[in-house]
Formats: sequence, structure tokens, C-alpha cells
Amino acid sequence: MALVCMSKMPFKTKHFNKNQKVWVISHTGAMAANVCGKFRGKGRYVSAWVNWDRGDREKYPFPKFIDFDVSDSFALRHGLLIKSK
Repeated sequence: MALVCMSKMPFKTKHFNKNQKVWVISHTGAMAANVCGKFRGKGRYVSAWVNWDRGDREKYPFPKFIDFDVSDSFALRHGLLIKSK
């Protein structure tokens, strides 16, 4: 099992719906993250950069990143950021 970060999107984007689960591929210190999730909740997985410091997105709270155990094959298939236990 691999320990990875998950968050829920606080706003709607071109790729993800509001309150949709996304998995962290990488993140920066500039309030941005490369995330992976199902395209608008459908079956296909996509990755996209999401940032929270744009003008209209400042009113949304910064998302809480939660650690989850997922299978190793899922983490490797989507290139997720794996944390050490």
C-alpha cells in the first residue's frame, strides 16, 4: 500500500467539478498543485495544474490535503506523490 495525498476541489475548473476527489501528483509552495482525477467525474483520469491564488478563487478556502493508503499499482499508474510512512 502507498500513502498518497487526496483533496476535494473547492471550486469548479475545466477538468474537475466542485467537491470532486483529486489526487496530488506534485505541489509547489506557490499555492498550486498538479493533481489527477476523473475528468468531470466521468471514467477517464486526467491531470492538471490547479492554483488557488487567482482573483476569483481567493474567496474559496485552501483545500485540506488528507493522506490515504491506496494500492501501489494505482499510485504508479497515475504517477502520484508517494509519502513515506
